[in-house]
Formats: sequence, structure tokens, C-alpha cells
Amino acid sequence: MNRIAFACVAIFACLVGSLPGCSSNSADGEAVLRAANSSNVQRLTNLYAAFSRVNRGRSPKDEAEFRAFIAAMGPERLERMGIKADAIDALFSSERDSQPLVIRYDRKASDEPAAGLLAKYAGAVVLEAKGAGGTRQAGFIDARGSREVKSLDLNDAGSGK
Repeated sequence: MNRIAFACVAIFACLVGSLPGCSSNSADGEAVLRAANSSNVQRLTNLYAAFSRVNRGRSPKDEAEFRAFIAAMGPERLERMGIKADAIDALFSSERDSQPLVIRYDRKASDEPAAGLLAKYAGAVVLEAKGAGGTRQAGFIDARGSREVKSLDLNDAGSGK
């Protein structure tokens, strides 16, 4: 099994295993996978986490490397996450504000502040540029997953761009 396939299986297993009461039915597993990838922020965050797992904790160095990783997953795997293989460009924009998503490339552990208010959101690896309704979706690759946050400054998220 190649590294990308292993990462996809690992993400899928984690998603299915983290929800209590889910049966092992294939249709239920597909529903769980779709629910965990309901927005582009979530999809890119999960893909970022997969990249990191396959590459022993390293983040994508730039957009080109990240896009190559995504494309290498193949249309069937992408479709299961709600991504059309011929529409990867759309994946890099927010559905809510129609702006390009901010992605934190070449992330290092030393980039994180040690404490304080900024530490709460500094782990964001994918972030909406403007957001909607006074909130921005931010994707985290830790146990917090993808969620909306209020009044988050892009620089505070360590966007790197």
C-alpha cells in the first residue's frame, strides 16, 4: 500500500472510530467521511493532516507541493471526500466568502507562540481570509479539527502569507 493510500485509510479509520454508535456499514462510513469534509476548510485541513502523516510530521513547503500531493490521491479518493478531481482550484477558495483560503505552508513547531491568547488559534493551518457573519472558519490539525472562530487576525494565525 503506498503512503498516500495508507494516509487516506488512516484518516478514514480515525473519523469512523471517533464517532460513538456508528456501525461498520460501508454506507455509514461514507456518510461519516462526507460529514468530516463538508467545507473546503475541512477538506484542506484533512488533506494537510494526511500530507503531514505521510511525510513524518512535515508540512507542505508550498502550494505546488500540496497540490501535487492532492492530485496524486486520484479521482476516486478525492470524490469520497467531496472533491472533484477536475476542480481542485475551487478547493482552495472558501464557499462562504469566495476568497482564496490562507494556508500555512512550511510550518515548524517553533512558529507557535508559547502561551497567551494567540496560542489558542496559532495552530490554524487553513483559514478563511474574510469569513462571513463575523466569523472565520479555521482548520487545525490537532484534536480540535475544523471550526469557526471570531475576530481572528490572519497574522495571529501565523498564516505565513
